[in-house]
Amino acid sequence: MVRGFPELTHHAFYVALRDRGLLDKVRFNLSDACAQSRCLGELLGGSAAQAALSELPLTYSDPLGAVTLKQLICQMNGYGSVEDTVLFSGAQEALFACMANLLGPGDEVVQFSPCYPPLVASPECFGAKSVVVPLQREDQWQLDLDRLQDSVTEKTKLIVINQPHNPTGSVLSLDQIQQLHQWVQARGITLMTDEVAYRSDYHGLGLTSLYDGSPHVISIGVASKSLGLGGVRIGWANISDPVLREAVLNTRSYLSICVSKTDEYLLTQALQQAETLLASNNQILRDNHQAMASVIAQMPDHFDWVPPQAGILSLLGLPRVASMDDFVYQLIEQTGIMLLPGHCFGLSGPYVRLGLGKSGVKDQLPALASFVEDYGQDG
Repeated sequence: MVRGFPELTHHAFYVALRDRGLLDKVRFNLSDACAQSRCLGELLGGSAAQAALSELPLTYSDPLGAVTLKQLICQMNGYGSVEDTVLFSGAQEALFACMANLLGPGDEVVQFSPCYPPLVASPECFGAKSVVVPLQREDQWQLDLDRLQDSVTEKTKLIVINQPHNPTGSVLSLDQIQQLHQWVQARGITLMTDEVAYRSDYHGLGLTSLYDGSPHVISIGVASKSLGLGGVRIGWANISDPVLREAVLNTRSYLSICVSKTDEYLLTQALQQAETLLASNNQILRDNHQAMASVIAQMPDHFDWVPPQAGILSLLGLPRVASMDDFVYQLIEQTGIMLLPGHCFGLSGPYVRLGLGKSGVKDQLPALASFVEDYGQDG
């Protein structure tokens, strides 16, 4: 008998699409959580970088991670150090390894919902329980720290926060962050901050990271979101507690052992031009945000949207839609556009996750608007 891990809700939905023969019909993922990507040639630029890649020995990388790469990660984020930065094969491995060393049977993890499915499911792998604090549409999906703190018990070992939040695009203010730091530190609770889209601050809010270098805070980042480099499978965790850091490195030895040497090289090349890539990606986000706002202004009865404060994602409400799965199936069948329903992220009701990071988003909006208008009339 296969024991398996808890089934992830978004994975289950992809399986349903596959079984219906719909995945092959998707030509544009309008729920994509990544910013605009780059081709290998764009990333490497001149012949010198391409020649260096062609001569790169395909050996294991240093298990502690390339120093230059970790310096560039800290420089991009504006926090952390080479010593406290641990590299992983994506952010999910970082989340899993950290939770494996922080949680045990009977422990509780408190976090907001809707959210990225593995954040809720992973604690169960270690006998722990996720306690979710539902975000409310009437509160503009804002992160309510009072309600989060009310959900904490003597069993709480970990609080998980997105900054910016996936999938609402809400953010915490500096005052809220300082309040949260004082509160968790006084209670001996670890704070894990998932900041994979931290540099997608396209409104120029001046986002504040929750990572302050203290031992009770862990920060998670990745190459795939703000940089748009999902094909470069590197994530990282900033962990200042040396005991936890060594334990997490040991856990990674059970999984990927080390990151890919070629990915290390590619991400180093990307981070040497990080500000250029981020500026371009944030401009795409601004343009798509404006285009989406225009569509909604023209069809206020068909859409419900709280504009995101930052990040790549937001929730799009479809008040005239009764069955979200049927809506998504027909949308793919008729237009080739895919949207993921809110229930994939723990949210009931007529919502889908909207990704604004890709350069082709604006081109999809007329077809989406037309489909929604017709679906509303037929439904």
